[in-house]
Amino acid sequence: MQWLLNGSVWDADRLRDAVRDYVVEHLGDTEASLVIDDTQAQKKGSKSVGVAFQRCGLTGDVCNCQTMVMLTYAAGAGHAFPGGGLYLPEEWTADRERCREAGVLDVVWVVDV
Repeated sequence: MQWLLNGSVWDADRLRDAVRDYVVEHLGDTEASLVIDDTQAQKKGSKSVGVAFQRCGLTGDVCNCQTMVMLTYAAGAGHAFPGGGLYLPEEWTADRERCREAGVLDVVWVVDV
């Protein structure tokens, strides 16, 4: 699995488009829902992109974790995962050098909630 995520060469836009085409052809439903949810992964250390001491739904408290925002298409015929992204806390977005070292692009979306 690590090789698939870190060593293989693949195009995220092409994969997203393939999932979208599958959803339209096989799961398309006017009664379907889009579900937006967050998922956390506990981490040790500080090098993983987006890792910070933050609210963690997994543990119910504040801990060192990453937060991923997930988008799921849910229909009677099934569900698919058409997209998502990694949440970057302010301590990451405010530290451009840290982002560059981790390979985070200079263009990021900042959402103030």
